[in-house]
Amino acid sequence: MLFFRTLGRVISFLSAGPLFLLLVFGNPGAQAGEEIAPHPEALNLQESFVRIAEDVAPAVVNLGTSRGTQHPDTPGLPQPPPRDYPRRGTGSGIIFDSRGYILTNNHVVQGAGRIRVLLLDGREYFGETVGTDPRTDLAVVRIHPKGAPLPVAHLGDSDQLRKGQWAIAIGHPFGLERTVTVGVVSGIGRSGMGITHYENFIQTDAAISPGNSGGPLINLDGEVIGINTAVLVRGGGIGFAIPINMARQVAESLIADGRVVRGFLGVLIQSVTPEIAGKFHAPEPRGALVGDVLEDGPAAQAGIQQGDVIWNYDGTPVKDVPALQRLAAATPPGNRVTLTVLRQGQPERLEVIMAELEEDGRPSERIQPVDAPPAEYGLSVEGLTDQEAARLHEQATDTTGVRVSTILPNSGAAFDGLRVGDIISRVEGATVSNEKEFRDALAEAPMDVLVLVNRGGRNSFMILHDPR
Repeated sequence: MLFFRTLGRVISFLSAGPLFLLLVFGNPGAQAGEEIAPHPEALNLQESFVRIAEDVAPAVVNLGTSRGTQHPDTPGLPQPPPRDYPRRGTGSGIIFDSRGYILTNNHVVQGAGRIRVLLLDGREYFGETVGTDPRTDLAVVRIHPKGAPLPVAHLGDSDQLRKGQWAIAIGHPFGLERTVTVGVVSGIGRSGMGITHYENFIQTDAAISPGNSGGPLINLDGEVIGINTAVLVRGGGIGFAIPINMARQVAESLIADGRVVRGFLGVLIQSVTPEIAGKFHAPEPRGALVGDVLEDGPAAQAGIQQGDVIWNYDGTPVKDVPALQRLAAATPPGNRVTLTVLRQGQPERLEVIMAELEEDGRPSERIQPVDAPPAEYGLSVEGLTDQEAARLHEQATDTTGVRVSTILPNSGAAFDGLRVGDIISRVEGATVSNEKEFRDALAEAPMDVLVLVNRGGRNSFMILHDPR
């Protein structure tokens, strides 16, 4: 049995191809004592890694930061006078402009009082923050170089990336200067990670550790394809990088305006699950379902309605909620875009004039999904108070409905995502204003009921699974 297991492993090695065999075992045709020459392909690949490390590393900088932090209280002991003590951090950055502009992560420099920038050749500067963008976790720092010109990295095109391509990370993990790690592009377009607001990450297995943040991810042509940002430790060290095309656009806005100007559509949206797709007659589970349309916003003025599925954005198919968020954000305010929406399964084309997304708390195109696995209902409802109806009227939304008063633990309603205080205004398209109407609508509805739920002033659709 041991022989067959060993044979199976050897066969799996052989299936990896001749280059892998040569890298691991050398030349299988060589005689004992004969000097084995490395295979030319292996040498070429090795030289590529060495060349990239030598060419790009000078443009990778070490960012040291200091932040003031209050002296911690020690219970039971006399407290010293309040004062700030320096708290130091470290990260990486990449020089992308000969005028001294450096790309890094927002979390590397956020709140920093001083930023020390150290170059490979020993030059040291104090950097100034040009601008930050917490929504993408990007920042631009500037130094004012003296003497020799600055080394500048070449930015690539992250839209051309494919899974399986080589990926090289250079940075300062744990303060170790200009560490080079190698892997592949393991995935593209990763979202829903909860790392930033706008997510479109490159996933890589090139080792990324604390201190790598803000450093470059590089392809075999020596081009920067991403800005290393996060690592999923529980996933065996899976790393994530912001695509350089997104980073370039943010950096240009920060340099020009000190902030990022984004387009605003004026809708609250949610994912289109297979169940939602069936309810709204969408041919496949993609796009973004409109749970609410903000009054007087661009979408409202264009005629977009609650329950529309945004299917295409200016000719680009909408994959999911993050995709629509990125497309809308990248559209300059004032531009006209054509949206294709599915309304009860029928496509309609609408023209929208984009507004500007304000950063002072104006609602953005995001809503948390409330879908959940099937189980029994287990809820009771009651009519709205006059105050609740008035509040709904002020929100320019449905002014009738029933409020969820109780939810049984471990019931279907609990698993389906309902909460006490939620207001259900529609059941399968029928408006409900009291408990009887709600129960009657449930009794007449098919299995897996579509309901419209208002939570905290925001509407979203969810599926309430039938216990029958």
